[in-house]
Amino acid sequence: MLSSDGGKIASAKIQQVSLVIYEQDIVEKILADSSACGNLCVTITRGGLSVTLSTKFKQQLKAKAHKLKPIVLVGNNGLSPTVNMEIDRALHDHQLIKMRINAEDRVLRKELFAEICKEHHADLVQMVGKVGVIYREKPEE
Repeated sequence: MLSSDGGKIASAKIQQVSLVIYEQDIVEKILADSSACGNLCVTITRGGLSVTLSTKFKQQLKAKAHKLKPIVLVGNNGLSPTVNMEIDRALHDHQLIKMRINAEDRVLRKELFAEICKEHHADLVQMVGKVGVIYREKPEE
């Protein structure tokens, strides 16, 4: 049984299927190109593609970070260019860093950690109080 709307619905479904296939190709390409396939968790959502660290890998990073001391401190001046350069240098040298943000507001600390991760292409592994652990895979040289 076909109606005038039936054609539109069918074409919409075909476009949706091709979009999912296209995203699966991207996922396969990401996993093929990544040397750390077991460390990534790829999810396809309606909003797009999301690549995050796997839970098991995060647990390993938390265990390694437990003994670390915060090497970057964000004070009252917030994220200055100097602090951003230090974060970038620390992530380049160590991959896994612990940092402290001395802000009293919990929401502000969350926003600052999210901004740092976005700007430095890193992942927030853990945040406990004012201290956060950030990971960025070292680029191949």
